[in-house]
Amino acid sequence: MSEPWRDSNNVVKAWKRCLGFFVQRRPPGFCERVPSGALTKPLAFNWSFGALLSAFAACQNIPSLRDEMAEDLPFLRKVHETYFDSRHQAFRSTPLRWKGDIYFDDNAWIALAAIDIFRMSGQNLWIDDAMKIYRFILKEGYDPGSGGVYWRMHPKSSLHVCSAGPTALLGAKLMQLGESVPQDPIDKMIEWCWQMRDSRGVFRDHYNLITRRIDSSVYTYNTGTPLHAVMVMAEILPKEAYDNMAQDVLASAPALLPGHSLPATPWFNAVLLRALEKASRRYSQEMLSPLLDPYRRDMSQSWKRFESTDQPLVLPSSERKPGILLRDAASSVETLALLHQIAS
Repeated sequence: MSEPWRDSNNVVKAWKRCLGFFVQRRPPGFCERVPSGALTKPLAFNWSFGALLSAFAACQNIPSLRDEMAEDLPFLRKVHETYFDSRHQAFRSTPLRWKGDIYFDDNAWIALAAIDIFRMSGQNLWIDDAMKIYRFILKEGYDPGSGGVYWRMHPKSSLHVCSAGPTALLGAKLMQLGESVPQDPIDKMIEWCWQMRDSRGVFRDHYNLITRRIDSSVYTYNTGTPLHAVMVMAEILPKEAYDNMAQDVLASAPALLPGHSLPATPWFNAVLLRALEKASRRYSQEMLSPLLDPYRRDMSQSWKRFESTDQPLVLPSSERKPGILLRDAASSVETLALLHQIAS
């Protein structure tokens, strides 16, 4: 099996090709999908743009790439500003002519990427945006009674792990950076997520407030963010409880990989890999190898296709429409960068 992630030049090559295919400078932004050889509208949803920001941050975290990656930061910041809604101090679903809602999970993804970019760039505007988003979610999306976080502004009909998990992680990362963030909401969000685990120990998707039922669907990112959050909390407050929670989730995580294969959801899988990359610095390879090997196998196969075409790097995806989604291409780059960090 080839190991393309070991060479940092491959990471920046994949990043630049992704950026080149999706960039749309008038109006400033990124297209949501690239079919064979042409751009399509609409401009990228902030979910996809957040995935691109996370890919950038993962690449920038590789020391040998830091200067080269910094060249793209001003344009990313310019696009970032087009999503901002000053009335809510949050980020809209789409830039410019906006007809969509505000989604709390998408805002959390952008804020998490902003924190990582701040760590590398030192530019305070990124941490300022992350704090704005966190305050906005606590004010408008957090349910203090249950500890859950709503999926979207309108209607507030369901509480989601994909909202509560990244918001808990966001709060933990802000606390770790010394920001004035209370601990209680973070712990309550983590506790709420833990109530969403099924008999196998993996996290179910959401609780419907109208039907009073839990959606039993399982996605890799819903395990990734609670796992990541408790590992960060274990660093801030070295409590055995947080570490035990992390190890318990890791022991249950193989249930996400039937047949030792990743589901065909590259972006969801990248969110889980962020947590696994952090876990690789805390726990044994024996525990993590069964989880990491499917990523390596898929990347090795996808890299062969990447080298034989001029298309962006893209891991296996269940997306049925023609063309390549920005979030799939961006998460494929992030996966390559994270595998490089684990190998290093």
